[in-house]
Amino acid sequence: MIEKGYNSNVIRAKFAKPVTFPDGDESHPISLRQKSSSNSRCLFFLLLIVLILPPPVSSWAEDSSRIESATVELTPEELAWLKAHQNIVLGYADTFEPEVIVNPDGTLRGLLVDFLDELNSKLGIRIGLRIDTIPIVFEKMQEKKIDGILNLHPEYADKLGLLKTKGYMPSYPVVYARNNFSFDRPTDMAGKKIAIIDKVFFSEKIAKQYGDGATILKVKGSLEGLQSVYRGDADLYIGDTLNVYLIAKYHLFGVVPKYIFKSYPDKFGMAIRP
Repeated sequence: MIEKGYNSNVIRAKFAKPVTFPDGDESHPISLRQKSSSNSRCLFFLLLIVLILPPPVSSWAEDSSRIESATVELTPEELAWLKAHQNIVLGYADTFEPEVIVNPDGTLRGLLVDFLDELNSKLGIRIGLRIDTIPIVFEKMQEKKIDGILNLHPEYADKLGLLKTKGYMPSYPVVYARNNFSFDRPTDMAGKKIAIIDKVFFSEKIAKQYGDGATILKVKGSLEGLQSVYRGDADLYIGDTLNVYLIAKYHLFGVVPKYIFKSYPDKFGMAIRP
């Protein structure tokens, strides 16, 4: 699923010491020293090691054993709900690779697709997945054409009056900018042009909290947000840690993660209509 073929001989990345702000948020700015911009492709691998890759093999083997033997235990109320809802269809957007990747033939793959397949296997049911743009997903929720959303911020699920599952996918907000753009702390958002995905709760929350006097640019998805920074249409894009995948896949080199909100993990989960 991760595209290969990138050389790796120039960039050095280092994580600065955590910075604690008055609001108690401990976050980690990232500084990058680059010898040659033409060879920045190894950035993807460096970030992959820090942010995504699993622990050492011994720990991974133990975790895999636990996963293989795991069972899904449901309450009587949950079992009754599943029995009353035989044809469950969840919606999700087509703009969040590698969570969901739409293949050229229309089939799906990705982190959340694997998760849903495993859940179906454990429960012995078949939860379907329908892919659309973000506005259409929410429109279909309102029109009751789908039963829920595969992955949604818990506070936004509450706002929409949806039933939440337990969070299963942690996400760390990240501020992306051009490599030569000065950004050290959240308050540096003030007065900047900030790209955020429309209806993505944590991006809106962070931009509102720190972006005093900022110009907010609403984009359709992660790729468009990163591209807006790459082209210079936006100074910053508020995304998450998985967006480094898109930087590598679409060769948006020069766009880098500048700031990770390490103490702001949100666990996203499914959200279902009552």
